[in-house]
Amino acid sequence: MGVEPPDFPTMTEREFVFVTGKGGVGKSTVAALIGLRASAAGKKALVVLPSAESVAANPWGVPLGPEPSRITDNLDAVVIHPEFAMRQYLGTILRSTRMASLLFHSKVARGLLMGIPGPGDWAILGKAWSWTRSGSFELPANQERYDIVILDAPASGEGSDMLRIPGVIVDLAPAARLRMDAQSCLESLRDPEKSAVVLVSLPEDVVVQETEENLHLIRDDLRLPLGPLFINQVHPLRLDADDRALLRVLPEAPAHSPQEGNITLSASERRQRCAAVGRHVAVREALQEEHLGRILAFGLPTVQIPYVEGDLTGLSALRKLQISLAQGL
Repeated sequence: MGVEPPDFPTMTEREFVFVTGKGGVGKSTVAALIGLRASAAGKKALVVLPSAESVAANPWGVPLGPEPSRITDNLDAVVIHPEFAMRQYLGTILRSTRMASLLFHSKVARGLLMGIPGPGDWAILGKAWSWTRSGSFELPANQERYDIVILDAPASGEGSDMLRIPGVIVDLAPAARLRMDAQSCLESLRDPEKSAVVLVSLPEDVVVQETEENLHLIRDDLRLPLGPLFINQVHPLRLDADDRALLRVLPEAPAHSPQEGNITLSASERRQRCAAVGRHVAVREALQEEHLGRILAFGLPTVQIPYVEGDLTGLSALRKLQISLAQGL
């Protein structure tokens, strides 16, 4: 496991960090770690979770709503609900929250809103970006801007679609407030001094393949700046290359049926079973090394997060993981 590469601390100098990856790879954990790293560096940070599900389903383990909540010093978190964010956006344009609510519930108006490319995605991305120093959206009177905003984005495909939205709006929307806001957001997203897209992966075959596809889309098609790639759940190596090569060719242990109950194994059988365990570890480690090699070949700086058993929910657990990461354990 390596210690943090130079690019990890400099992530806190960005205004906006977009964290994406295949579902279940640990995006929320990575977003939380970046938020903690930024707050420890004295930055006023906000972690944004776009979710219409239970407000308790977040890495902090505390209820969150559409207004930023304090997690710890310099660090807040919030859950964005697309319809709520869209109503707020309309309210700033119309200068009337009441009129925006009436308009939003009108069938005609909702039809017009649904004509906007990706209204839900724009509501989430635009609202998250609005909390940055560069955000052009007008914030409610009780809200303020942050030094850095970290968006825990939807899984790979949906996350990539979300990143396309500002460009689509700029191309298709008439020259009005919506288009101007989308243009400002797009310029910020493409500025490597302001923004970065962070990919999260696992050292597993299918995940690595999807990560590679997502990487090419973001870097080559969308031309957006990338931060370090986070590799989550990396098991510590117990064997060197020679041991793995030897153990992988050992024969499997003899199988016993469950009906045999308690079995007294001979010394030879015990050795075979120990060898089988070693073979299993060797195969797993060899596969992990292969997948890590594929990820490193992408050419991005990487941050390897060690495998941790148990629940990582809550500030205390995340801080322990942060310490392990900084120590390169």
